[in-house]
Amino acid sequence: MKVAAKLVLVDKSNRVLMIREAVYEGGRNPGKWDIPGGTHNEGETVRDGLIREVKEEIGVDVSQLLHKYPIEHCVMTSTVEDNRIRLFIYRRVPMHFDTSIKLSGDHDSFAWMDISQVDEDKLMPGLWGVLDVMI
Repeated sequence: MKVAAKLVLVDKSNRVLMIREAVYEGGRNPGKWDIPGGTHNEGETVRDGLIREVKEEIGVDVSQLLHKYPIEHCVMTSTVEDNRIRLFIYRRVPMHFDTSIKLSGDHDSFAWMDISQVDEDKLMPGLWGVLDVMI
């Protein structure tokens, strides 16, 4: 079973930071929107994996945020392509996020989105069930 940690970053207008998967070799969902995070490596804690994945995807070190502020922890289970993936969602509300975002080559765009107005078909498979809990 894959274990993934996702960080829900919320701005002062209650919008969530979303990143769009680019077209690249090995990419499985080009054009789909996701939240930063991913699976942790063997021997790595979920928290450390989350910090590493967020840094890789958006170029921001969130270790101080995760250490300094209390975090809501919500565990969801989603079935994606016959794999059970447990998503650990860390929510920071409110979030003042003025750091310059630098996307990895796996992503081509980012946007702050009102989750209630996001089209489910434009999201990564299985993500709507997770975000739907937040609405």
